[in-house]
Amino acid sequence: TASQNVLVTGITDLGGNVTTNDGNVTFASATTLSGGPRTIDTGAVGAGNILFSSTLDGGHHLTLTAGSGDITFIGEVGFIAPLGAVTINAANDVTMVDAFTAASLNQAVAGAGTFQNNGVLTATTGGVTINSSLVDINANIVASGTLQAVLVTGTTDLGGNVTTNNGNVTFASATTLSGGARTITTGAAGGGDINFFGTLDGT
Repeated sequence: TASQNVLVTGITDLGGNVTTNDGNVTFASATTLSGGPRTIDTGAVGAGNILFSSTLDGGHHLTLTAGSGDITFIGEVGFIAPLGAVTINAANDVTMVDAFTAASLNQAVAGAGTFQNNGVLTATTGGVTINSSLVDINANIVASGTLQAVLVTGTTDLGGNVTTNNGNVTFASATTLSGGARTITTGAAGGGDINFFGTLDGT
């Protein structure tokens, strides 16, 4: 049945996948991924939202598909146990209210809304791809793995610093610096490139 929701209220060990037909999926308390890679899917084109209202941990891959719905992480992600590779296949807005730590982050399908991080976004072994129409960076982005890149495709408000370990940093669209002095670092002796393919502004 279309638009039926899934709501989980208690502290959760998530050892299975969750699928709806355009319905919202909400985890209201601390959630830990277990048992292997996990998928949460509300439909590739529907409007079902995915919401983690508390912390999210667990060293497993996570694939999220929300169609034209939003994906929101209210609590800290990966503080106790960093997530594995996180893939966002479809979403409108993606919002990280707190720090987010995973092996990598790949927004594989372009989002029509805004990607926003309000806490430090850290990829421990892989890269970071933010693929959204609008990008609002309010905290630092770090790709710790050697030669792992950071790619930002949409129109960007850059209110945080970006650091890689010899990986490239690319802003594909118009970028505006905000919130103070900004640094983009690919390593003092490494070969990481820094690319601005759109305009760059900011005082």
